[in-house]
Amino acid sequence: MFMCRFFLFHLYESPKFLLSQGRQAEAVAAVHGIAYKNKKTTWLSEDILNEIGGLAAVEEKQKLSAGEIVKRNLDKFSTQRIAPLFATKKLGLMTCLVWFCWATIGMGYPLFNAFLPQYLSNAGGDQPTAPSIVYRNYAITSIVGVPGSLIAYYTVNIKYIGRKGTIAMSTVITGILVFCFTISTDPSFQLTFSSLEAFFQNIMYGVLYA
Repeated sequence: MFMCRFFLFHLYESPKFLLSQGRQAEAVAAVHGIAYKNKKTTWLSEDILNEIGGLAAVEEKQKLSAGEIVKRNLDKFSTQRIAPLFATKKLGLMTCLVWFCWATIGMGYPLFNAFLPQYLSNAGGDQPTAPSIVYRNYAITSIVGVPGSLIAYYTVNIKYIGRKGTIAMSTVITGILVFCFTISTDPSFQLTFSSLEAFFQNIMYGVLYA
C-alpha cells in the first residue's frame, strides 16, 4: 500500500491548507486536478477565488504566547459555532449520534489494533508466543484486511445496499468478531478472528473515509 501511494496514484495537497498559506493559485490547481481525476469539471478559478475571499495577503508571522495559541484554538469551540448543531431536535440527535460514534471509534480502534501484538503474544495461556510468530500473525492479519477496502468500493454501488447498508453490516460483523476474539486464547483461533475482524473493519473504514 505504501508503494501504491507513490506509484499508482497521485495525492494532491489539501486546498484548505494551501489557502491558509496564501497559495491560492496552487489551491485552484489542486481543485482542478481532483476534478479531472474524477472526470468532472469545476468553475473555480483564481480570479473567482480572489473575488470571493480577497487577494492573498502576505503577512508577517505573528509571535504568540502559548496561552494565546490555546485561546485561539479554544475559540473554535465557542457556543456560536456549536449551537447551530442543535438548532432542531433531529439535528441535535444526529449531532449526538455522530459524537458518540466517533468517541467509541476513538476508544475501540486503538484498544484493539494498537495492542493486537500484545494480545497475540499472550495467546496460548502461560507459555508466551515467540515474537516471530506474533509478528507473522500480525502481518497475516494486516494482509487479510487489505481486500476489505476494495470490496467496499463495489458494495457501495450495489442497489439496496449502498453506503448505509455496507457500513451498517460491516460494523455489526466487526463488533461480533471482536467479541469472538476474546472467547479463546488458542493462537489459531485468535489469528482467525483477528484476520476476519481486520477484513470487515477495512470495509467499514473504506466507506467511512471515502
